[in-house]
Amino acid sequence: MQQDAEHAGRPRHGLDRLPIWPGIVLILVVGAVSAYLIPAHRRVAPDGCVSCADPSASQFEPHVALDRMNRPVVAFMAASDPSQGADHIGVTRLAGERAWERPQRIGVGNKRAADPVLVASPSGSVHLFWLAFLLNTRSGGDPYEMQIMTSSRAPATPSFGEAVAVTDAGKFVTYDKPWAAIGPRGELLVVYRYGRPVEAGIGMSWSRDGAVFTHARVAHGSTFAGALPVVCTAGATVTVAWYEPLKGIVARSSDDLGTWQEVREVVVSTEGDRVAVEAPSCSADGRDVLIAYGTTAGRRAARESAWLDAVVVARSADGGQSFNQKLVIRDSPAGMMHPQIAVDGRGDIHLVYYAGERAGAHDGQIRHRVIRAGHQQASAPSVLRQPIRLVADRMGQGWLGDYLALATGPGGLVVAAVDNAGGPSRVVLLNLPGAP
Repeated sequence: MQQDAEHAGRPRHGLDRLPIWPGIVLILVVGAVSAYLIPAHRRVAPDGCVSCADPSASQFEPHVALDRMNRPVVAFMAASDPSQGADHIGVTRLAGERAWERPQRIGVGNKRAADPVLVASPSGSVHLFWLAFLLNTRSGGDPYEMQIMTSSRAPATPSFGEAVAVTDAGKFVTYDKPWAAIGPRGELLVVYRYGRPVEAGIGMSWSRDGAVFTHARVAHGSTFAGALPVVCTAGATVTVAWYEPLKGIVARSSDDLGTWQEVREVVVSTEGDRVAVEAPSCSADGRDVLIAYGTTAGRRAARESAWLDAVVVARSADGGQSFNQKLVIRDSPAGMMHPQIAVDGRGDIHLVYYAGERAGAHDGQIRHRVIRAGHQQASAPSVLRQPIRLVADRMGQGWLGDYLALATGPGGLVVAAVDNAGGPSRVVLLNLPGAP
């Protein structure tokens, strides 16, 4: 080895004469600390199975959040008969390089469960929301005594705590499709559809501590029976967006959680769009609000997941008051299912969805596309996983659920999705290529 001319002939520094074992110890310590501090989802195998330790026949409709150490926490529906809802919600967290905690079973007595969503708060706690209900077997399985529930896991605790009721279980009120976010002042926010004999609407509940909730109506009327809401926060503004049968995709944005009824309603979708019957996806880029929704030329059946011809990504640069920038994304000749978007730290928009030639195909894929910051075109699709059976029938074995999920953190993004190719559905966690 050649010696640097500038240092040739100089006496070596005294540190060079120290014994080498302290250096070895230092390397081992630094290596151990680095392994702990590296974002955990960076260490997950791309094909890592999350729910394999749960013996339930099927796991589907996953959601994911990253805790304050960037470890993925994944929730999913676990069921012996998916047509009856879930037996319980399974929740697990990455515990090592590839090891997942044994899924914790969460439920309320003998109630069924559905629609789990996770959100991580600035305090480091992870919060789970879900729908709990009973089934009336005499009426063909109609749900009743429905409630939105929550449970939390603090940073230093080994499991999620006791379930807390967000809403009451009324005899003549129904709830559906909770979706959660963190508010501008650290509040826990959850939105949902509600229905009563005389009206239906979008409700919101929020809490500082996850135990006591304040409630408000975001919107209501006679046309909300099929409404499906989501919520996201951009700066100091909270945006609630939903599918409404007679209008398409609608949004309201407010800086005050208690004044929704005075807020102007904005129709996000374009007149003439054949909007699919499913919840939109909402994310934020600084103060900009991004909403993605699907369009379809096919039939719209209530018992089937929507099969999409295109995904529209709409951007608002004025806090949700208008959505004039729109990008239409197609994957021809493939169709699409359950698109979700998330914005990373560089401002790139990531779109993930199931894709294939037709609903029911056994050779479907999970695909990923990127809209780079400042660009108006999506990248070519990359394949995250294949093959996937594209089961659209909500009563069918291997159903994928109503959504897949993305989570973004300082180290990058991850996807929680369903792999049903090898038999019973299982939840997998996937790293997004090219994410920071």
